[in-house]
Amino acid sequence: MPAPDAKGVLTETTAELAASLSLAAARRIVEADEFTRAGLYDGWLPHLFVGNLLKGQTVGVIGAPYWISLCNGVQSS
Repeated sequence: MPAPDAKGVLTETTAELAASLSLAAARRIVEADEFTRAGLYDGWLPHLFVGNLLKGQTVGVIGAPYWISLCNGVQSS
């Protein structure tokens, strides 16, 4: 997902939004929301909108120092 370089402006916000959108895409959040709002949800099914698990997967982000600290659980200075 390409993101423009704004030289430190909203760096953390952009990184967090990119992380959120990446997770939403992997877990099919938008598709499941539309399905439910359309009244199509009729109860739990074991594989309904499960999406892809990211556990054990390699995820890469290019050009975002804050991502490194976000992924490591360290707050950026």
